[in-house]
Amino acid sequence: MHVNSDVVVIAGNYRNLPMTVANKYQRHQYAQTHNGLMTSRMKILGKGNGVEVNGTKYVLGDTIVVGMCHSFGQPLFGKITEFEVDEDDVVFTCVQYDCDFNSHYHAFEIHHLTAMEIRVSHSNLLYNMPASVLRSDFSGDFICVRYGIS
Repeated sequence: MHVNSDVVVIAGNYRNLPMTVANKYQRHQYAQTHNGLMTSRMKILGKGNGVEVNGTKYVLGDTIVVGMCHSFGQPLFGKITEFEVDEDDVVFTCVQYDCDFNSHYHAFEIHHLTAMEIRVSHSNLLYNMPASVLRSDFSGDFICVRYGIS
């Protein structure tokens, strides 16, 4: 097989040259198309009531894990009240839930929303999937992070 020596020098190897060139070309195309402030990995939904980041949808009212309680070792949850698209990241403003783990239901039982407001960026989320809030007339409301139940 005859290969242009310039391509070999630029690619940096001779073995599996087509794959090397294809990968470099893809990275080059990605770099050219993602130079703007609002990249294709983020998209505002509907009438501004939500945002999609890397294919995951976050809507106002969703519950997310905003941190960890160091004294108890359990996650802290927040209800999204607003969001801002900030250059290449999304910053969520949340109201924190007061909840405890219920071992019978294997979920976090919600007692009430606190007045504490938390701001967290998408890149700092510990778990980037929105949690499910399960509502029950008999035993209260629960947050389930393990399964995407809606």
